[in-house]
Amino acid sequence: MKFKNLSFVFVWLFLIVSLAFIPQRSLISSFSVEAALSWLGVLILSGLTIRSLFKAKNEYGEFFLLLKSKFKPKPFKASKTVDRLILSGGSCWFLILLFKDSLFPIPLFILGAILMVWGLSLCLEENGVYKFSETRLSNKWILAAISSSVLYWAGFTAASQINSVFGIDPSFFPFSFSAMIVFNVATLLFLLMIPVFLASSAVMVVGFISEVKNREVSKDNSAILPLVLAFSAYAAIFGLTMLQPAVQLQAARSIALKTDFNSKNVCQSEWLNGKPVIFLGPNLKYVLSQSKENAEEFKVQECLSL
Repeated sequence: MKFKNLSFVFVWLFLIVSLAFIPQRSLISSFSVEAALSWLGVLILSGLTIRSLFKAKNEYGEFFLLLKSKFKPKPFKASKTVDRLILSGGSCWFLILLFKDSLFPIPLFILGAILMVWGLSLCLEENGVYKFSETRLSNKWILAAISSSVLYWAGFTAASQINSVFGIDPSFFPFSFSAMIVFNVATLLFLLMIPVFLASSAVMVVGFISEVKNREVSKDNSAILPLVLAFSAYAAIFGLTMLQPAVQLQAARSIALKTDFNSKNVCQSEWLNGKPVIFLGPNLKYVLSQSKENAEEFKVQECLSL
């Protein structure tokens, strides 16, 4: 078996991590039988790991050569359609500077982001990056598991954000809950642009140094790499901004006030007249509305209807 000893090293390390962190209270108290057995297993596995590392010293060179051949970068090409889509998206974002005082910035930002993501997705598809999701069923299972985990995390986080703002069951905010799931998934995708930005920056720097060293300009004048660099930079900044708790809570508050809150109600209370509310309970006797003292806070109040 090739790389036999290195394979055992990874197996022993996996077992050590599993034994140390997965069981509850496994390494907390040295006086319990479970803890003693866990410590004994960790020591034995640590010895096996060190033994396999010494026996694998002849395998390191070949292993690194194999990794180098597997991760050898391939030429990345972009069609004219990809360049047009990304340039159109960048133009939409540039127009935001011209119409920043109007109602157009948000639609322009959304349209520009859609065009850029469409162009990047098409570029990845043209370069064969998507083939791994089409050839094997196991890859689709992995993608499905990752997608389910992300959606579960986004839903759990959305419920926590809504509860932090309003302090009641998030099920009273169906539209806000759905919107915050999209918000959290978008935040994660934007944050994933950070390694894309770093990788594209490194590729551009290496290419520039290579051109200066060889004193010749590359024949590949595709605009995809600079545009990827610009898009990933703006997306990463936007994702870091969305990651701030104050921004998340403000987004949940703004979305709820525009969607789930009833802007017109039949409550005869003077303070609730004309205020957006959410009806609570089976008989709709109580409502959630903005506090009279502080508009940033929400309180449950009695609704005296007709």
